[in-house]
Amino acid sequence: MKNIDLLCCPCKQKSDLKMINDSLVCTNANCHHSKETNCFRLINGSPIIISEVECDTLCSADKIDSYVDRSESSFPVRALRRIVSGKPKVTEDNCSEFVSLLRKANKKSKVLIIGSGEIGNGTEQLYKSKDIEILGTDIYLSNTVDYVSDAHFLPFKSQSFDGVWIQAVLEHVVDPHKVVSEIIRVLKEEAYVYAETPFMQQVHEGPFDFQRFTLIGHRYLFKSFELIKMGGNQGAGVALSWSLRYFFWGLFRSRLLATIVSMPFTILLRFLDKFLDKSSLYDSSSGVFFLGKKTQSQLPQKDLIDLYKGMQ
Repeated sequence: MKNIDLLCCPCKQKSDLKMINDSLVCTNANCHHSKETNCFRLINGSPIIISEVECDTLCSADKIDSYVDRSESSFPVRALRRIVSGKPKVTEDNCSEFVSLLRKANKKSKVLIIGSGEIGNGTEQLYKSKDIEILGTDIYLSNTVDYVSDAHFLPFKSQSFDGVWIQAVLEHVVDPHKVVSEIIRVLKEEAYVYAETPFMQQVHEGPFDFQRFTLIGHRYLFKSFELIKMGGNQGAGVALSWSLRYFFWGLFRSRLLATIVSMPFTILLRFLDKFLDKSSLYDSSSGVFFLGKKTQSQLPQKDLIDLYKGMQ
């Protein structure tokens, strides 16, 4: 098990955890998980640190598989999408900048990836960087998950990480403000965060989809961070291609057929996206991103208005 010294109980006290008989227990005698009978178990060396007693959570400590059926979207649907989508250049460029910032600040960095069940598009440089230690958490087990936990109650001690990467996750949490407060807590002073979240996209992952953010709304979510970079990730053409795919999905009752039928439109719309006015990203981008540094101050609400550079 990786970095047991970084772990804490998800209870309100965030007490230390200790290993007893290949399981983890809370060191706070008043915590439900201080008893071996209520311990956090390990599966293949990965701890399942979810508390349904101490925390108000949708997650279950007894469920280690994905909460949604990913078989239908694994292959060939995902393969078709990646062929059509091409390289995620915006994410790749932002990932490169994120890695560069970490290297300037530290010889060896520790980064928490929230939602690491699948390797995110455009994150290859982060995973391949030998001077960056990656720790991954998600609500289900996979080869890229070190800890199973709920992002609302991260089981890590305060100021443990030099960076947090959270990509295509915040739409799937009930309380994104609570999740960001946890990110702030586990980050060291002047550490970095990178987030990507949908704006103009249809519901995905069924009942586990709760949020959407405009570019400005997303910026305010990270109000406790100094802005380094923010913007739209893919434009109105991509947003329209999402709508078309879901239209055909509803018409044909088949996700695979919808992906195939919508493919020519998707290719055309992604091409036309290149010619759109950049200001349109504020009003109709498919997704938004934020790169920032943890700070002691907070962004005043009145400053949000000046951040808008859209077409209206």
